[in-house]
Amino acid sequence: MPTTWNIDIRNILAEKLREELGTEIYNPYAYGRNRYKGQLHLHTTNSDGDSSPATVADYYKNALGFHFIVFTDHDYITDGRPYTVEGEFLAFSGCEDDGAWSDHIVVVGDITSCSHRGPEWYRTYLMLQSGGIPQIAHPDPDTYGGNINIMEMLPMAQPKLIELFNKGIRQTAGLSLWDLNLRGGALTWGVAVDDMHVLRTQAGRGWIVVFADELTKKSILNAIMRGAFYSTTGPELNFEVSGRTITCSSPTAVRMRAITAQGLVADVKGGTITYTLKPGDGYVRFEALDANGKWAWSNPFIDTQEFFNLRITQKLIEEVLD
Repeated sequence: MPTTWNIDIRNILAEKLREELGTEIYNPYAYGRNRYKGQLHLHTTNSDGDSSPATVADYYKNALGFHFIVFTDHDYITDGRPYTVEGEFLAFSGCEDDGAWSDHIVVVGDITSCSHRGPEWYRTYLMLQSGGIPQIAHPDPDTYGGNINIMEMLPMAQPKLIELFNKGIRQTAGLSLWDLNLRGGALTWGVAVDDMHVLRTQAGRGWIVVFADELTKKSILNAIMRGAFYSTTGPELNFEVSGRTITCSSPTAVRMRAITAQGLVADVKGGTITYTLKPGDGYVRFEALDANGKWAWSNPFIDTQEFFNLRITQKLIEEVLD
């Protein structure tokens, strides 16, 4: 397990964030003037889905209003090029790497290889080398037996994605693992996905909204890599940043929450929440809940002076997963 090397990577990323933003607070939403709706996990008849790639692409584009999708068939790379017109609609050629039925890891992007074998951390580095972003699939034990643990995740390639919502289920373990990664200084972005197998009943339940300048594959993938998106099952999120103070708002939310490395730090009624990062917070992320029980999750705003020095303890693991 490359613990020392992984810490070196964290330090390099911290310096890169400071250089790019020129401030101690990394705001993932500072990039991109447009918003694009995307799906990062779905299946076709090339694995265990019920619809052809052409039908899936058409439905997400024309019936649901998505701007991009990622084909993620099991251990198979479905070619998205026939359905891609940059500036109109994008279809990425990813896959769901089953790892010989160990932990499933989705690969987001146009990749050249799938079906990697070996420890989870090693598989994620191979995925990055193949041109993809690793995404931990359905981490909850009640969703296809997800059983990945935090000690497997911390050494993985960064940044990585983790599913917070999959196939209509809010991933309780996924949320806990997300916070443990963040509280351990591991750059991790949260995503909501369909994991669609049955097109007419499972499509359009969870998605991400990407902040990017244009609808091109390069622009979208760079934005996802930077965490320039929020995840949602319905509510829209908006952000304002002034120094260390961040305001998150949602026009339909009835409850807003703020979470840092200290845990839940604010829980308010209504559609607006404001939080000022304090020493020891490391980061802050936001959650919104609407009257219909639909959720949205922001990615973390990161204190680059503190975040990459965060470490977790066994006691913290037990408290978060309790």
